[in-house]
Amino acid sequence: MVNIPYKKTDVYDALTDEHGIFDYYFDVIMFMAVLGYREGEIETEDYLGDEDERGSIGIERFHNNNHYHAIVAALAFQKTGDPSSMADPDVHRKIIPQYAAGGLKVYEREFGDVAGDPTDAL
Repeated sequence: MVNIPYKKTDVYDALTDEHGIFDYYFDVIMFMAVLGYREGEIETEDYLGDEDERGSIGIERFHNNNHYHAIVAALAFQKTGDPSSMADPDVHRKIIPQYAAGGLKVYEREFGDVAGDPTDAL
């Protein structure tokens, strides 16, 4: 099993446990990755965070879901321009957390000061 380390902040808990917008962290990761891509925000330096805010999730969470696997493959191609990266788990392991960290920056900038349930703001 290939694990993907990622930058996990309190936003993940808020969007799953506190507000119930997403059921699982991998749903939040995918949302953040798409948000990062959409806004042109990819974090290639500090995309794992420090040890206190680092999570880890199996890549199969993304590969076993046809929609998520297609999104990850598309992100890999967009990042590399290489069609073979669409099927390369090593590339996926890097680009998922990079785009997700970028999306986290966008989320915190755009929605971080919203009081209460962020659903309306989203």
